Amino acid sequence: MTDGDIDPAMRSIMEGFRAHGVTVRTSSSQDIPAGNFPGGFRVALNGGNNVDIYRPQPDSTQALARVILTEVGADENHPELIRVNRLLAEKMYGLAEIRPFEGSVDGSDDFFYYARIDMTNTPDYHETVTMGEAGAADAAGTVDTDGAGALAEEAVSRLEAVDAGMLRHAIDDLGLPRSDSIRIVLNRLYRSAVDAGELSAAIAQEAGKINRQSEIDTLESLRQHQSAAFLAPLIELLCHEIIDSANPPKPHP
Repeated sequence: MTDGDIDPAMRSIMEGFRAHGVTVRTSSSQDIPAGNFPGGFRVALNGGNNVDIYRPQPDSTQALARVILTEVGADENHPELIRVNRLLAEKMYGLAEIRPFEGSVDGSDDFFYYARIDMTNTPDYHETVTMGEAGAADAAGTVDTDGAGALAEEAVSRLEAVDAGMLRHAIDDLGLPRSDSIRIVLNRLYRSAVDAGELSAAIAQEAGKINRQSEIDTLESLRQHQSAAFLAPLIELLCHEIIDSANPPKPHP
């Protein structure tokens, strides 16, 4: 199963985890048994916990988060279950709501704990550009800059499932201080990502304000950073615009 095989609401949640720098694997990964959670994905949280997230029924508005806790005598109030639940709630904030973990009702899996995830208000993930087209993302999360228009559409598409809190956390992870000029530019571009045309106009305007070598160096460093895939198109567009501005086409003789 590829990312595109996961339904749009589940895909939004999955991309939300990726936006926070959480490792995500789909059920087709080689180290995950086939059919372990069809139509879902696995997230690797800090502390070594793997959590499987999947729909119990294809048309359900609820998903399940499943975690294994092998400590004998543990119950729903175990500190580790509470910690995992808190982390999941934090990463899914604005996308879905999660209930506390409960023990399995099936006596054959005493070490499995499940939490219901309400996806009633989860926005669908829309991918406007497919793999291999100009501006599409490759497996590493980088973006081809051959088509600025397609790249702007990709940026808008990725930001659809991102709220202000997710953006703040992602930029914090990049190590940018609150007063940093590049951080301010990224926040402005996020607010302009209503459609590809408005974002492209904002990119051209903001790129014109980035003229210090230290700012350009910071932007180039961020270009190589892979922790927040949804920021990659914005950064690529900025870099591309700055290069074009610094090297305008020469007039014909």
